Amino acid sequence: MTQNLENQLESGSSGHNLPGTGKRVSILGVPIGFGASLAGVDLGPAAMRVAGLAQRIAAIGYDVNDLGDLHSQRSTSLPGFDEKLKHLTEIYGACRQLATSVYEVFQANEFPIILGGDHSIAIGSFSGAARFFHERGESLGLIYFDAHADMNTPETTPSGNIHGMPRRNLIRNSVRTLARAKSIRVNES
Repeated sequence: MTQNLENQLESGSSGHNLPGTGKRVSILGVPIGFGASLAGVDLGPAAMRVAGLAQRIAAIGYDVNDLGDLHSQRSTSLPGFDEKLKHLTEIYGACRQLATSVYEVFQANEFPIILGGDHSIAIGSFSGAARFFHERGESLGLIYFDAHADMNTPETTPSGNIHGMPRRNLIRNSVRTLARAKSIRVNES
């Protein structure tokens, strides 16, 4: 937080000059960890809420709408060690659902704040935003911070974990890229 904003909050400023005044954000949790091989990443949305994320955002003037968590399909099997697209069906379903939710948040004139889970949710987050802005004839950019490029393909992945593939799929411009990569049919419902 900037010093000026901290001073406004401490002095009980009326809020007219806060950066979020008149703006609305929607928080949406996506507690999945299928794309990674580490247990616990699905706890990210709950941890951010317990840490007071909504209250902190509201403190800088935003109207906060917490939409809760998306409910994702549970895995019914363990992937093989050498499988190149682990938990593909579950991730595909979660990303489709997330893309729709992000699109709807933008349609409501709100800004989405997505809490994950593993990196695979970037596919759904960006796909929903891209659809909204494309339909309006507007451009959309992406600033992607990570310690890794997240540009693996099924052929180059050392682990088969899809959380190492979202930027590659975004560049290919399709959530369906994951399903096509393995030539499987995914339930569209």
